[in-house]
Amino acid sequence: MPILNHFETPLYNEPPWSTVHHAWIYQMMRSLNRTLLPAGYRAVTERNFGGKIVVDAGVIREPGAVYTASEEAGASAYQPPAADGALPGVRLPGLRILVLQEEGEQRLVAAIEVVSPSNKQSPGERQTFAAKLQTYMASGVSLIIADLVTHPAGNLHNQWAELIDAPAGLRMREMGGAPFYAAACRPTGSDDHAEVEVWLRPLAVGQPLPTLPLYIDIDRAVPMNLEQTYTDACADIRVGALARL
Repeated sequence: MPILNHFETPLYNEPPWSTVHHAWIYQMMRSLNRTLLPAGYRAVTERNFGGKIVVDAGVIREPGAVYTASEEAGASAYQPPAADGALPGVRLPGLRILVLQEEGEQRLVAAIEVVSPSNKQSPGERQTFAAKLQTYMASGVSLIIADLVTHPAGNLHNQWAELIDAPAGLRMREMGGAPFYAAACRPTGSDDHAEVEVWLRPLAVGQPLPTLPLYIDIDRAVPMNLEQTYTDACADIRVGALARL
């Protein structure tokens, strides 16, 4: 299903973006828990992992998880494409703001953030979102970001790139205001030489969404099919042409 413009007529507020947001997040959680994650991992939605960090969808690793050979093979069968490049990273030893304490230690290993208009509403909000992304990276939490917000304008990838002084080759061209995008990020390297590998995909209304790698361990990724989960979400809430099915 091609990307729809949820912020202009005839779809503006029909339904509100919050409804699309919640439906999409639910579909991604459902896909992770039903088909993608091996035993010992679980996807959750809208969880507070300490301080002001609220994750749209997070993957937690259960304490004492034990994997069988078949589970390991299934989890590693997906081979993601090479990253588009690496950004400078930072590791903060001992940082625990993103570790959930509940019946033993469950550690957040991956997160998915679906951008909302409020994340772009002002320079301060854009800076806050960029700082949140950097907190994930500093904590060693891999990430997928999906931004379909055409209004307000503002490219949140470039906001984060500016925060960490990323090279020009890994910043997006802002044509006609600001393109929206999807990206996957994986913190890697050591404390002495930390990097963030980035898969960056510019998006456009009328074009399909990509599949991106969501890393749940240092060398284990699962394929998050943004296209299928978005299509299922739009069908669930009867958005666009699917409303007539």
